[in-house]
Amino acid sequence: MLLFIACGGAVGALSRFALTSWLAPFFKPGMPWATFVINVCGSFLIGISYILITEKGILPETWRPLIITGFLGALTTYSSFALETVALFERELPLHALLYMLSSVCCTVIAAALGIGLMRLVFNSL
Repeated sequence: MLLFIACGGAVGALSRFALTSWLAPFFKPGMPWATFVINVCGSFLIGISYILITEKGILPETWRPLIITGFLGALTTYSSFALETVALFERELPLHALLYMLSSVCCTVIAAALGIGLMRLVFNSL
């Protein structure tokens, strides 16, 4: 199981690095939009994965550590979110920092709920 988590985590961290590098040119410097987008998308995928693994059993439960804990846990990043928030405060942008905090928490929770809801809708309509 630890090897699954490590492999998923390695792929998730490398994916986050690649996505951050790819997304950076699309946003103006100053706000950590790449982290925000990746965290929201990753939260949506966690919601989908939860249904596929836990509720529907379409993917085996043994994949949970690989996908949710490893890959999506490393793809999404609370520590980068925290550091970027502190950096906004240190740059004397408290309103930006507060908006980033509020929008990150709200949007990631909503994204996870949407992923769960979408999968339940799909499976209930089959």
